[in-house]
Amino acid sequence: MEKPFTLDIASAERALDAAARAGIVLAVAYPRRFHPSVAELKGRIADGRLGVLSHCQSEQTAPAGLSMRADYWRSDPVEAPAGAMTATGVHSVDLLIHLFGRIDEVYCLSHRRVMARLEDTTAVLFGLANGMTATLYCSLVTAVSARFAVFGTKGCAELWTPEFQFRFSPTPEGPRTGRHAAATPEIIEYKGFNTLLAELEAFAAAIRGEQVYPIPPEDILHGVAVFEAIVRSAERHQSVTVART
Repeated sequence: MEKPFTLDIASAERALDAAARAGIVLAVAYPRRFHPSVAELKGRIADGRLGVLSHCQSEQTAPAGLSMRADYWRSDPVEAPAGAMTATGVHSVDLLIHLFGRIDEVYCLSHRRVMARLEDTTAVLFGLANGMTATLYCSLVTAVSARFAVFGTKGCAELWTPEFQFRFSPTPEGPRTGRHAAATPEIIEYKGFNTLLAELEAFAAAIRGEQVYPIPPEDILHGVAVFEAIVRSAERHQSVTVART
């Protein structure tokens, strides 16, 4: 399935139930989970190398809206609610769930800056169940960019475009007085890694029964619940609690 899985919890539950009853392998296309930089980040979060986590900052942008026809389905607010979320932002939401678990609360501002019908510029503030905060900026009317940064007491880890380079900037050691010089970052390159191939290979392995597809139904459903809360927040201009699933 392409992302987003569905636009609301009720339809997501029906679809998941139908797939389970049919006995088929269900895979949602969130290829970033399969990138080695994400595995590196997840490992460092798990083993404590980032220290106590406080915040995650992400951005996902593209210029598609600058040339998108007004009658195209992605330009329709009914088909693509909350502006840039369906086209780009849901990737970052899935990574938040994958790395940090449940999201409890969202506040979204989504504005129409350029496009004729769609709110093309969207910003979201998240409250996570583990006590962290997170932010997301996504847009369809600027240059291509993707960044995912996690801040902890021992340093900041970032994933950068164009090929999701891993970058870790450690917190300076020594007395915490006066001005602090930035430490030399650690950089890991993954040039030429084919994320889509890795995703499809995982799907094929799940079909053959060799492994379970690594995006479980509970993560799929929670992602839809977060998306639905973001849409409601954008409409109401207020914070919205994510529904329990």
